[in-house]
Amino acid sequence: MAKLFRVSNRQDQGELIASSLGINDKYENPDDELKRKGLIEVFINLLRFCHEHCFNAEKISTLMSILYLTHLKMTEPPLPSIREGFNEFKSMLLKHSVERPPFSISVFTPKDVSIIVAYITDTYFRQWRLYQFVYGQAVDLNLTEEKEKEENEDLNRSAEITPLDKEDELKEDEDDAGEEIPKDFTPEEEEEYNKLLKEYSLEVQELYESRSEALQSSFTERLSKLASRSEDVVPEEEAKKEEVKA
Repeated sequence: MAKLFRVSNRQDQGELIASSLGINDKYENPDDELKRKGLIEVFINLLRFCHEHCFNAEKISTLMSILYLTHLKMTEPPLPSIREGFNEFKSMLLKHSVERPPFSISVFTPKDVSIIVAYITDTYFRQWRLYQFVYGQAVDLNLTEEKEKEENEDLNRSAEITPLDKEDELKEDEDDAGEEIPKDFTPEEEEEYNKLLKEYSLEVQELYESRSEALQSSFTERLSKLASRSEDVVPEEEAKKEEVKA
């Protein structure tokens, strides 16, 4: 990675990064050329970020390796969630931020970790669905159907079925009608079934009573209105009669 400091051309920087990280080997197929160029662009922008914050060659190399390993993890089947991918990235970053050999080594300072997490979150993880769609590996699922076995099973089932007489059919219908609870219920399930049935009956009864009371009150109000109207009409008719007589 020290060679990157001696290369100023953007294209040359991209090719150097691709060869160092193994991007060329990963996407060596001509059909994957656009994927290769797109990923190189990601790391060129990352290199610019490192230069802006004056990272040395060790920090640049470590950060690029961490991001590339995270990218491989995010795009390999089964595709992980964004939380799983971010936890993987955070775990690798912390292993290079604390001096605790042989478990971890201090490459980044706490300030470096803060700005790195903010940058990677805003650039890579914000577009993680897009990266998974473009770079995710397709998995083919092949299903085989055993038609002969299914046909034999259907024939066996039809052979086991015997026709019933009308009396047997009527008897079977009566038995089914008399069963309120299936026979395969356990005592606990039967108790729960009866409890739910009772609660449902109470709810229906309360709903019916409330509707009945509402209808009764509405009917009473209408009768009172009609009665008041009739009382108002009668005095008017009597007054008209008296005027005619006079």
